Amino acid sequence: MKENLKWFVLNNGKKLKQYEISTLILNMFNDKEEITIDDIVFKIDCKKTDAQRLTKDLCTKGLLERANDFNRIAIYSKKSNCLLADLLTPKSVYKNFKVKSRTVVKHLIWKYLV
Repeated sequence: MKENLKWFVLNNGKKLKQYEISTLILNMFNDKEEITIDDIVFKIDCKKTDAQRLTKDLCTKGLLERANDFNRIAIYSKKSNCLLADLLTPKSVYKNFKVKSRTVVKHLIWKYLV
């Protein structure tokens, strides 16, 4: 799967695959650090369009979060790994648990409410 990914050429002439540059971008982020596209371009030394494409791809995969500043500059941060937040979102609840059967008892609900 990793063999058919796109190659990216950095400004210093070095060729890297998409997953290699994506790991470089993810390693730049600390726990609460917020980075803009210009900072990513400066640290990795790549084209701005490539950095935008890769960060958008990481956001769609759920590894990064995007927030807009008041100047309409996109700020990216690493997604927090909070167990409680993962359990409370509907997608993760259905992935982590298997529902064996469902029963709805209407008369018990009315019994407790009255």
